[in-house]
Amino acid sequence: LELSAGSTGLAFLGATAFGDMEFLGKLLASLEFGAFPIRKDGCLRYGGSNQVGDAVLLYALVNGPLWKEVNLRRARKGQ
Repeated sequence: LELSAGSTGLAFLGATAFGDMEFLGKLLASLEFGAFPIRKDGCLRYGGSNQVGDAVLLYALVNGPLWKEVNLRRARKGQ
């Protein structure tokens, strides 16, 4: 599949940081396919992940679009 856990984690960060929802959707689909999702007692975890991967994924999914923040700050400064 030509995937790398490290590069895929960074791709998640890039997609969320720059608001690329189409790419993020594709990444989430690949995560469901290849990361061995385990659903138990209303919780979800990925058997193909580790603590670092979980942290990167969590950060990516709670991270807001970077360009939106940049533009808001520019607007506040009158640029």
